Amino acid sequence: MQARTYDTKDLSSSQWKELREWHIEEYGYTCQCCYKDFYHNPSALCVHHGYYEKGLRAWEYDDTTLWWICNSCHGQAHRGMRVVSYHTALCPPQFMDSLATDIARLVTHYVNLQAAEREAAVMQQEIVNAYKTLRHMKANCRCHGGGKNG
Repeated sequence: MQARTYDTKDLSSSQWKELREWHIEEYGYTCQCCYKDFYHNPSALCVHHGYYEKGLRAWEYDDTTLWWICNSCHGQAHRGMRVVSYHTALCPPQFMDSLATDIARLVTHYVNLQAAEREAAVMQQEIVNAYKTLRHMKANCRCHGGGKNG
């Protein structure tokens, strides 16, 4: 696994603090892995870098590769990254392009699935709201026994 490439002093910089604040605003105090709420213990949350690239400062990574997670999940993420790195190292070099393509395809499917799940949740809420509206309309409609007789 690649080692962290930025200086730990980056984590006390104003740029990093600004990025961390953005993550707090975007995700609240909830871990993006286990979904636990850390409102009363925000120091248990950190921004995890999904990869490291030589020459990049801590705040210069693409936001889509940064994860707002708790310390427990952070440890699990790094253990997983070590396993992936080890198994990648076992692949013959001529298979690396194919492996990269396969991983990109899996990630694309995963991201699309997440988007579909979010869209389904929104649609479900819209259906619930429409049903409530229809029930309210029916309850107040004279032709269905609702409303006031006048």
